[in-house]
Amino acid sequence: MASEIDKIKLSGQRNLFYTKNGGKAMLNSNRGQQISEFTLVFIFIAIGIIVMGPYVIRSWNGQMKSWDDSVHDSLTDQLNSHP
Repeated sequence: MASEIDKIKLSGQRNLFYTKNGGKAMLNSNRGQQISEFTLVFIFIAIGIIVMGPYVIRSWNGQMKSWDDSVHDSLTDQLNSHP
């Protein structure tokens, strides 16, 4: 004899968690938990981008300054003539 949970599983319903409470099968959806978890992940990523933004800009500007200095040095370098 199939239990109520097995009957629900065989009926084709998916993406739900099955629990047994007092002999009755209950369907529990975790949609609200998924939304809150995705919201928290999005908030943490946004905070990380906001906090790290100035450091990324400073790093990029430092790299550009380094390239500019090397180009400037190569253009103003005195070439030694061969004797």
